[in-house]
Amino acid sequence: MSALPAVSRPVEIARIGAEPSVARIEIGAEDRKALATALGIVDIPALSAEIGLSRDRSGTIHLDGRLSAEVVQDCVVSLEPVRQTIEEPIRLSFLESAPGARPPAVVNIEPTEDDPPEIVEGPLIDLGPIVVEHLLLAIDPYPRAPGAAPPENPAGDAGSAGDSPFSVLAPLIGPQRRPADR
Repeated sequence: MSALPAVSRPVEIARIGAEPSVARIEIGAEDRKALATALGIVDIPALSAEIGLSRDRSGTIHLDGRLSAEVVQDCVVSLEPVRQTIEEPIRLSFLESAPGARPPAVVNIEPTEDDPPEIVEGPLIDLGPIVVEHLLLAIDPYPRAPGAAPPENPAGDAGSAGDSPFSVLAPLIGPQRRPADR
C-alpha cells in the first residue's frame, strides 16, 4: 500500500449548531482511481457518504452518518475480480480544543462504552479522511470469489498437511541431537 491521496472535504466548525446539518460527500472518479491504486485494489466504482453534524449543549460535536461504496479486489485464491458492496455507519464525536489547552496525560477507554471524543484543533473538521478511514476498515482483507477454494496442499511438495513447516529443513541440517545425547 502506498501513501493515500488527500481526499479533503472540510466543514467549518462554527457553522455546526444544535440543528443537524447534512453533508453529502461524493468522491470523484479521479480520487477513487488514486485511492484504489494506493490501496492496491482493482477499482472503486463508487464512494459516497451522507453525514449529519450537530452540536449538543456541552459543545460536543456529533458526526452520525453512513458510508456507501463499491470496491473491486482480486480474489486471494483465484485472482478473479471480486465486487464488494459496503454500507457502513459512521459515528464520531469531537471536542474543540481550548486555546492553550493540553490534552489529558491519560485517557481511560472502556471497551463497552463509546469512544471518547476526539480533540479537534482549528476552525475545520475534514470529512474526507474520515470517509477514507471508514472505507479502509470496511474493505474485506481476504476477498474470495464464489466457489474459490484454497489449494489442498499449499506447501506444495514440501510435505503433508500434518508435517511441521520446519521438516523440509531437516535434510539440510542433518540429524539433530538433544543436549542429553551429547
